[in-house]
Amino acid sequence: MATITPVYARIISRELRERGISDEDIFAGSGVTEEDLWQLTELPLAAFNRISANAERLQSDIPLGFLVGVHHTVMSLGTMGAAMSAAPTVRDGLRTIESFTRLHASYIRAELRSYLGRMSVRLKYGEDGTVNLAQHAEATMMVLQWYVEAVSGKILDDAEYHLAYPPPGHAATYDRYLHGTIRFNQPVNALDLPSHWLDIRSPYYHPDLWQQAQLQLSQRLRELGATEKGIYSQYVLARLRSHEPPLPGLGAIAAHLHVSERTLNRRLQGEGTSFRALRGELIHDWARQHLSQTTASVESISMTLGYQDAANFRRAFRSRFGITPSEFRHKQGSAR
Repeated sequence: MATITPVYARIISRELRERGISDEDIFAGSGVTEEDLWQLTELPLAAFNRISANAERLQSDIPLGFLVGVHHTVMSLGTMGAAMSAAPTVRDGLRTIESFTRLHASYIRAELRSYLGRMSVRLKYGEDGTVNLAQHAEATMMVLQWYVEAVSGKILDDAEYHLAYPPPGHAATYDRYLHGTIRFNQPVNALDLPSHWLDIRSPYYHPDLWQQAQLQLSQRLRELGATEKGIYSQYVLARLRSHEPPLPGLGAIAAHLHVSERTLNRRLQGEGTSFRALRGELIHDWARQHLSQTTASVESISMTLGYQDAANFRRAFRSRFGITPSEFRHKQGSAR
């Protein structure tokens, strides 16, 4: 059964009560009461959807996603929010979203991907029709915006908000709440952040709490690994995808999980892969990006990717793609 933290329902209930709306109307048909919101640690998604539908019908002064969003900070996010608050940089804080999202809302998946000059925070919601996509995207984008602005002390005015739905009836209000460029009808819901935001150091960094968050994540991965396949390879890929080259080695990833390199390698082998294979595939992706999107020399690209010399890079690239880096670049230029 899909569940969600009761925090959002508490915010909705509070805002509607302040508008003079009765509990009977707020919770009609949901199967829960105001008191339940304070007793439950997880709320059935169906109950939340009914409360949301009631709220949309009962008030019209602000779109519901933004009604939640304007009161939505990392304090809403439980363990994940605590980890984000304690993180040393914006990048580290955003990584916790990918790592902890399933502990916060069972029907949401988050994915971070680094590209040349930017990072994309992608969000996938339940695709079975049980989620009001616009409401969830509005609230989520606002908390991401709030986080980056709180850490940096600056307005996030050069980000792009990609929304995987057509402009809603209240599309004209989006500029009031989201500070960057808004794009509807996109393939995926995502916040695209220019790279200069990512390594801003957080004034709220707390080493002890950050360490505790990593320990809890490691324990949670061990628990999930007992029942779900591919947990460790997913985590390693997630860490690597959120880095620009040179990509971290096995030791750095294992340290974040508080396991030995040998243990991490053994668990990856149990999932049918290896750290070397996962890292190598992403290095090849970065190689193609640099060759097709920059004019940097092959020698410079090989250094950026962490190769000891350009000859090793050329051999690895040709082994993987069957052509040399220069041939690949020429082919890409011809295609353009």
